[in-house]
Amino acid sequence: MAEKERGSAGPVLLLGSLFLLAVGQMLLLFAQRSYEAGLTYFRSYQLRLLAHSALLGAEADEEDNNEKRAQEAARFVLQPGARQAVVTLEQEGAGSSVVFHRRRVRAKLENAGAEEVITEQLIQRFTVNFDESWRQLAATYGLVCRGDLTGAEYLPEGTVYASNREVSYPQDIKDIEKFLQDRTVGSDLAAEIQDSGLMRQVYYLQGAGSFSIPKGQKVWGSALIVTASDTSLSLKEGCEFRDRVILLCGAPLSIGENVRLPQALIICKQGITVGKGSVINGLVAAGGSVILKGACQITKDETVVAPFSSVAFIADQNS
Repeated sequence: MAEKERGSAGPVLLLGSLFLLAVGQMLLLFAQRSYEAGLTYFRSYQLRLLAHSALLGAEADEEDNNEKRAQEAARFVLQPGARQAVVTLEQEGAGSSVVFHRRRVRAKLENAGAEEVITEQLIQRFTVNFDESWRQLAATYGLVCRGDLTGAEYLPEGTVYASNREVSYPQDIKDIEKFLQDRTVGSDLAAEIQDSGLMRQVYYLQGAGSFSIPKGQKVWGSALIVTASDTSLSLKEGCEFRDRVILLCGAPLSIGENVRLPQALIICKQGITVGKGSVINGLVAAGGSVILKGACQITKDETVVAPFSSVAFIADQNS
C-alpha cells in the first residue's frame, strides 16, 4: 500500500514541472517583448536626437535661401546592435519680400530589417523673414493702406498712419501657398487654440470659406497664420491674443470690437475692418481699404517684423 502511495507522486511532479516550464516560457516571452518595446523607444529617441542636433547645426552654419537641395550630413553607429544610421538635410524655400524657408532633417537606419518598427525620424522647422521694405513700414507707421481709410477720426491724436500708399502684398503668394500646401498645420487650429493655444507654428488655412477666432477667446502662444485668397479670417468681439502673432491674409480680414493684439503684424491683400475699442500694437497693412468702426488704438512696433522661427517638430513622412 505504501509503495502505491509513493508511486503516485510521479504524475504530480510531472504536472508541476510542466506548469513551471509554461510559466518560465511566459516570463521569457514577456521579457523579450519588453526588451523589444524598450529598444524601439530607445532607437526612436536616438534618431530624433540625431535629427534635432543636425537641425541645430545647419541653422548655425548656413543662411536661409530658396534653393531646394538635399545633402548627407553625417553617419553614425548606434548601440546596442551596432546599427548604421545616416542623417540627411533637406532645405527649400519660397517668397521674396516675405521669405518662407523650411529645413527638414531625416535620420534613418540603413538596411533596416522587417522586424524593426522605427526605421527613421524626420524633424523640421520653418523660418520666415521680412525684407527691408516691411522693416521701414513698421518703423514708421502703425497703419498703412493702399485704398481709402474710413474712420481716421477715431484714432487717438498723434497716431502715425498712411492711406493711398503702395502696400506690396507678396506678389509671389501663389508660390508661397504651393510651398505651404500639405507642409503646415491647419485643420485642427480651432481645437488647438481652445485646448493649448498656438504652438509657435506656421498655419495655412484654406477651403473656400471662413475661419474665426471665437468671441471672448483668449489665445496663448505665438504663430504665423496664412489664409488663402478664398478663405476669410474673422477675429470675433473681445478675443484677446497674449503673444506675438503674424497674419498674412489673402482674403478680407474682420477684427471685431474690443479685440486685443499686443504684438501683431497684419498684412492683408484686400480690405480690413476694425471694430471699436480694439487695441493693436504693431503694423496693420492692407492692400485694399481700411474701415474703423469706432474709437480704437493702433500703435507702431517695429519688432513685429523680426524673423519668425517655428518650433522644431516631427514631420509627416509624406510632407
